Amino acid sequence: MGDRLKRYIAASANELSERVLAILTAPSLPSSANIAFSGGTTPSTILQDVCKIALQDNKILQRLRNAHYFQVDERFVNRNDPRCNYKMLQDSFFNPLSIPEENIHPMLPETIETTTVFAKKCAQKYDSLIHESGFFDLIFLGIGSDGHTASLFPESKGLYEAKKFCIDNQIPESGEIRLTLTYPCILSGKSVIFIVAGANKSAIIKEVMADRQEFPVSFVFRNHYNITMLLDQNTVQSLV
Repeated sequence: MGDRLKRYIAASANELSERVLAILTAPSLPSSANIAFSGGTTPSTILQDVCKIALQDNKILQRLRNAHYFQVDERFVNRNDPRCNYKMLQDSFFNPLSIPEENIHPMLPETIETTTVFAKKCAQKYDSLIHESGFFDLIFLGIGSDGHTASLFPESKGLYEAKKFCIDNQIPESGEIRLTLTYPCILSGKSVIFIVAGANKSAIIKEVMADRQEFPVSFVFRNHYNITMLLDQNTVQSLV
């Protein structure tokens, strides 16, 4: 992977959050950058810490308020559901920083339907929105213990999508349908940042880095030209 992959090991949770904030406010980013966030416990904790720092600096705060925010993936649940990725982003980042509503681009409307037709309609609408918005400057992703990233799970049809930027994708194990960005979308992003925290992620990171087995996330590592991996000490210590 060579120069395409940069690794940063944070000595503490606070340092990891500071690194994320530095990426979000990098001088090289356009003032109204397009940023995509994935869901999960780790992003939630980090974004809460980012907010604490940003609220103490008006210049940083204004920079974050100028950006446009998108989702990497979403479940078909109502916005008050704890499993909703949009709710997590709203509670941990959008609301505390008073991000303007017009700069927030949720994958799903407030009222949802659990039908295949509705799922495809939402995916098509978000696909069009991404193309109209001019692609992503930053895409923040995680890595699941099974090697999935975004909602591109092992053996799911989404792994074979070659054109669309957003699709409805069914998880084979559970049958659950989610909206997710696709490989074409992720690879078109200017910069991909993987945030990996916790000893429970060390095994999959070791496998992915060894590149001996095919995981959904492996395709991104092999094909994107600008990847940053942010790791915490717990993950790294367990790798040894």
